[in-house]
Amino acid sequence: VHEIQKLNLANVIQARLADGLEAIDDSDRIDTITIAGMGGALITQILEAHPEKLNGIKRLVLQPNIGEPRLRTWLMNHQFQIMAEKMVAEDGHIYEVIVAEPSIVPFRYSKYELTFGPFLLEQHSPVFIEKWQGELQRQKTVLQQMNQASKPPVAKIKQQEEYLGLIKEVLS
Repeated sequence: VHEIQKLNLANVIQARLADGLEAIDDSDRIDTITIAGMGGALITQILEAHPEKLNGIKRLVLQPNIGEPRLRTWLMNHQFQIMAEKMVAEDGHIYEVIVAEPSIVPFRYSKYELTFGPFLLEQHSPVFIEKWQGELQRQKTVLQQMNQASKPPVAKIKQQEEYLGLIKEVLS
């Protein structure tokens, strides 16, 4: 609220304190919802908690810090089509922004598109490559640690190897 007043935007922005989408009333006639700065799982929970608040929404602008595949899966399962994606690097962090709109026609994204983002795959930007090279190194370390366990978790190792294969494929 202080920042809104400091920037003289009180006549344009109305701050509301609420849990997720509870602050939205039908009379607001809101057509775009932006949720940013938290994990994909929490964004999914927020959207899931009040599906009635999504009636009449024309666009979702979502910026998950982690858990992007889970969020893309939720969008697909709730007939929101991804219209645009952008990957941005700032202050040592890489962020993904996903813009989705309701779709009348059901559609499916492949596991590949859910993991990497359908538009991000096409763009294959330097930031995209940086993110997935870093993820490849982190996941190789995880696999190495699993293999060194006194009782290696065979199923998890297989799953990890498949994930590493997907990352290697997208980087090649």
